Order: sequence, then structure tokens, then C-alpha cells
Amino acid sequence: MFTTVGYLSHRDIHDMNIRQRTVTTLSIVLTIGFFTGIVAYLRHIITNRYIQYEMHRLLIVNLQEYLNRFVLYGMLAWAVVMILFVVTELVCRRIVGGTQKSGRLKIIRISVILLGLCGYAVWYIHYYYVFFSPTRFHLKTFLYDTVIIGIAMIAGWCLYKVNWNRLLVSIKARHINKAAVILVLLLGVFNVSLLVYTKTFTIKKPDIIFISIDTLRADHLGCYGYGRNTSPNIDAFAKENILFEKCYVHEPWTLASHMSMFTSLYPITHGVGRTFTAALPARVVTLAEILKNDGYATMGFVTGGLWMHPAYGFYQGFDYYHLEEKYNPEEPLRNGEYQNLFIEKYLQKNKKKNNFIFIHYFDVHSDTNELPYDAPPPYDTLFTKNYTGDVTGVHGNIAATKFLGYIEKNKIAVNGEDLDYIISLYDNGIAYMDKCIGDLFKMLRAMDLYENSLIILTSDHGEAFLEHGYMTHGKPYYHEEQMHVPLIIKLPQGGFSFTKYSGEKTISHLVESIDIMPFILDIVGAQKPFLQGESFIELLQGGKEGKEYAFGFGTQEGLFIRSERWKMINDKQVEEDRFKLFDLQADPGEQTDLVAQEPDVKATLHQELLSKLEALQDVTDLVGVKEPGITTPFEKKVHIGQEEREKLKALGYLE
Repeated sequence: MFTTVGYLSHRDIHDMNIRQRTVTTLSIVLTIGFFTGIVAYLRHIITNRYIQYEMHRLLIVNLQEYLNRFVLYGMLAWAVVMILFVVTELVCRRIVGGTQKSGRLKIIRISVILLGLCGYAVWYIHYYYVFFSPTRFHLKTFLYDTVIIGIAMIAGWCLYKVNWNRLLVSIKARHINKAAVILVLLLGVFNVSLLVYTKTFTIKKPDIIFISIDTLRADHLGCYGYGRNTSPNIDAFAKENILFEKCYVHEPWTLASHMSMFTSLYPITHGVGRTFTAALPARVVTLAEILKNDGYATMGFVTGGLWMHPAYGFYQGFDYYHLEEKYNPEEPLRNGEYQNLFIEKYLQKNKKKNNFIFIHYFDVHSDTNELPYDAPPPYDTLFTKNYTGDVTGVHGNIAATKFLGYIEKNKIAVNGEDLDYIISLYDNGIAYMDKCIGDLFKMLRAMDLYENSLIILTSDHGEAFLEHGYMTHGKPYYHEEQMHVPLIIKLPQGGFSFTKYSGEKTISHLVESIDIMPFILDIVGAQKPFLQGESFIELLQGGKEGKEYAFGFGTQEGLFIRSERWKMINDKQVEEDRFKLFDLQADPGEQTDLVAQEPDVKATLHQELLSKLEALQDVTDLVGVKEPGITTPFEKKVHIGQEEREKLKALGYLE
């Protein structure tokens, strides 16, 4: 049978060698994973400037996340390779009748491993760095793939030439095993210590529910004076809490406007939106990062597709950023309801934490199919049941949002009944969205989370209906229908009562969307980085007059400045002959341009604009922007593919 050496057979020795090699290999993988995690962690905190910002909790939390992640990756890779070795040996025994063909077996194993790694590398590069390639065969994508395949071939040749048995024998197995055990024990102690510290010393703070309803203009809500009953739930929410009459965004489209909310920086400062591929530099700190550093669990529930994609930088600071183009593709018109189900599921599991939850609803936004705006029954006919015209939202192969763009581009006259029908479709969507907001508040109350939460409801921009010749949004002249958005805030109660609140239910002073972030940080007592917004907490305390001016500085070329009475706009930066001036007290619809009749007012506002632009130059070292609104050196870029370009065309963002 077997010749023995002492009390051990050759098979026993062979089995011991296999076990030893297996344990040693696992130890090597764990050690590599541990130190790779440290390297990745150092790169992350240096790039994001957490040391400079003194974000000490994030320094510790990110160390935990990176170590756990890379050690887990190492263990999974090891397990996959071990399974591969067993399977290939069994297959080779059946095919070639034994394992004597070691060279062939080695080639098979190396090929399978490299194919897997190569496939993962290609996916990773495409998704995170060029996740939307401009075309399927774009040169940059081809070069990335070629480099990956070339590295794989070189690695395969090296792996084939290495004598793994001799290499593993030469390694001091005892030392590497001890090192791995020590590192794993250290990681375990680190995790347990953080868990105990979090459970023991975390102070309960108010939950923060930040709601952004895409494309919701303020003057189509009852609480802002609209004649139709589009928003009973939002109106009730406003009546019980604090409504800001004059809140302004800085650019009328989703990407740039939301990034300003999350960074408290003007669009021409953060630069996201200057081109469709520009992403937020990692060194710019976000609201989610600060709140995570303050002990919050951070979660984003987002819909609407490309503009809110994490690759633009929205993921920074979020524990989980859940993006769905449609939360239920089978019933896309009920997106808000299905989105609420995801939120409820998360809260059921995490309601005892300090939660920061960002919710982006997209249901009011114009559509891409037939009607320019659509809502599910019974809201689809709520304000349109008496329409007798022939507008279907389709003209040849042009439909929905493209249909609205066709009307605008060709300056097609739309009679009163047809225009009212289009507006009514929009109002139907608001009514459905209001229903979803009501459901969300019921859910929070049922979980006993409503009263003690800071709830903020706002929008990223409004929508135009030919008031000034434009349809939809993102238009060069920043009129009220695009820039004036709702802002309604509920302060936390109970143990987090805002004791200095004056009790004022309506704030008539000017505020900007970049002011929301510093206000949140004031409420929870978190540290502030460099911000361009100003907290309006003193307005609620009755101790401040409010801002003298609100500004719109787009990443394209549009801008505006408004005081309590006057508003001046330009579609080409500060070109002299393109300014328009309106008296909003006498002319809230901005129908009469007074730029020629009021030279003194124009001169004053023009000087304020120039002073503000000059002040923005001082942020160069903080966020890496040169000449705001003109040239911006970005660390990261997002590449948009043909399919995504078609979606943007359907939504009216591209010609």
C-alpha cells in the first residue's frame, strides 16, 4: 500500500503539505488585504483632505471600512481560487485520467483566474472611471481594455513560470501565519471597540430628512398662493411649520443645483455642470461627509437617472447611495410610491440610529414617452378632465419633453386652452407627488420619527410654460418660474427643541439654496468647512434682517441678482447689452424690462455682481477652481454614452 516514514505515510505527508499550503496562502492573502486596505485608506483621506478639515471620526470610520473591505475581498478571492483548484483538479482527473499533466492543469487554473480578474478590471474601469463611454468603441475605452489585457498576459506568463511549491516552501510559514493571526486579531479588537464606543457614547441627535422634489416651482403650491388644490399635504405641512417665501436656487437644472445644496458652493465654484462630464473634486467636502463625521448614518434614495449619478460626486459621505432610474419599471408612473417602500424598509432596520436621509423624487419632472407630464390614476385627470383640445404630446416622432422643446424652438403659438392643458398635466404630477409626501409623513409618524426629525422640503428648480418664450427649464435667462423654489422646514421637537425659535411661521427674507447646508449644521452643532452659504438660523430666532441679495451664478453663462424689490438677469455673464431689469414688487411676472429706465438701479446691481464675482476668486486654493465659470481643472470626469445622450435629448438637455 504505502511506505511509511516513522508513523506517517506519504499520503499523510502529502495531505499535511496541502493543509500547510492552504493555511499559508490564506495568511498571505489576509496580510496583503490588510496592507492594501491601509494604502487605499491613506490615498482616500489625503485626497479628501480629512486631516486638514479635522474630520477625526471619518478618519477612524474610513480606516475601519477600508480594512474590513479589503480583508473581506482577500478572503473571497482566496475562497474562489481554492474552489477553482479543487474543481480543475477533479475535471482534469476525469479528462486526462490523472493529475500527471501538471503543466496543462497549471495553464487552465491561471487562465481561469486571469479571465476573472481581467473581466472584473474591465467592468470596474468602465463603471467607475468611464462608466458611460461616449461610443461603444471609443478610443479611450479601447486603450483601457488593451492595457488591462496586456497586463493580464504578462501576469499570466509570470504566474506560469513561478514554481509555487518551491515558493511556498521557501516562505517562513510560521512567521507569516503568526503575522496574519495578529493582524486579524487587531482588526477584530478595532471593530469591537468601535462598536462598543458607538453604542455607549453616541449622543442621540435629531434625524434629518432632506427632501428634494425635482422640477417643483413654488407658485404651483397652495401654500405659495396657487389657486388649484395641487398640494393639500404639503400645504398642511407648511401651515404647521416654517415656510420661506423667497428661496432661490442658483442654476435651473438638476445636477448643478443639487451639488450646490450638498456643498454650499455656487455652481461656478464647485464647477459641476460646467460640462456634462465634470465631477466634484474629492477634496470638496459635502454635507453627507460632515454629518457622517458627526455620527450620522447617511443614506440617499435617489431617482431620475444620469444627473444624480454617484460618479458626479454625490456618493461622498454616504454609507449607501441608492440610485434607481425607476424604482419599479413595471409601474413607472408610481415611482414615488415604490421609492417610499425602499425608504420604509431602511428605516425599519435603522430607526434607532442618528439618520441623515436624502430623498430625491423625480415624478413631477417632464416625461419622455407620450404626454409631456404624466401621473397615475386617479391623478392623471385631476385637473385635465374637461379638456376638449387636440394636444396629445406627440408630433410625428417627437413626443413628451421633446414636444415641448419643439414648441419652444419653433416659436409655435399655443392657444390658452392648450397651454392650460399642458400646465394642468404638470399640476396632476404635483398632486400625485403631494400624495407621496403625505404617505412619507404618515410613515415617519407611524415609526415615531416625525416629531423629533428636522425635515426640509425644497426643489432644485422650477419649470417654464412660455411666460418668457421658454418651456421646461435650464434656460439662459433666469426668470422666476425657473429659480424660485419652495423651502419648508420642520424643526425637531422633544429633547431637541429649538428653544430660541421666535415662532414665526413665514419668513419673507431672501434665502438661497446654498444656505440650507450651513443651517443643518447649525441645528445639529456640527463643524463647518468653508461654505459660501449663510445659515438662516438667526432669521428663525428673530435676530437678523436677512440677506440683501440673492445670486444665481450658473456653470454655463446665465446669472441673476435680486434684492427684495429688484431683479437683474443676463444670459451672457456680464455683457453690458444683455442685462434685463425688473421691479418684482410692481411686476412679479417680469414682463416689463426697466434696464433703460432705471440706470442707477442697474449700476448698483451691476457693481454688486462684479464684487461678488471678484470675491469668488478667493476660493481657488480651497476647491481648486481657477476663474470661476470660465476654466475649471477637474480631478474626475464622467463620460456620457450614446444611450445616455439619447435620454438627455428626450429630456430636453441636448439638441
